[in-house]
Amino acid sequence: MSAFVVDRVHIDLLVRTALEGPSFQPANERWNLREYIDRPWPDELGQLLIAENVASVRHRYPNDPDHNLPGPIDAYWQDPYTYTAPPFRLTIAEAFKALACYEYQACKHPGWEDSRAYKICREFRSALIDALPGYREAPWEWTVADVLKACEPA
Repeated sequence: MSAFVVDRVHIDLLVRTALEGPSFQPANERWNLREYIDRPWPDELGQLLIAENVASVRHRYPNDPDHNLPGPIDAYWQDPYTYTAPPFRLTIAEAFKALACYEYQACKHPGWEDSRAYKICREFRSALIDALPGYREAPWEWTVADVLKACEPA
């Protein structure tokens, strides 16, 4: 099976991470994803992500009825989405992997790159990169002075 609707908890975890940032983020670091994405939050964000995933799977399996699309047996995507906060937040690595899984499942239709979900995923990925420990402090461009400084004993 090359495309499936991700589990509802997968969407909940992505939404929680989008709202609050990844776990283990230093307290002095602010999570900035909300600055780059026009609302909706959080129910609308989850619904948007689900709709794009379902559109992708429908495109891949056009003869399957909605209640029988590949994915969880409960076909949760047929009902409106209401955010349920998972009991934990994803780490940066887990969030990257969850986002990659979601994007892979949602990208199977021709409208993906023009979709709002695609734009949100790009901003989400950028925000996760920005949250990587040491990323903000690392040089944007490396110069000879930066290399010499990096080679100095601590």
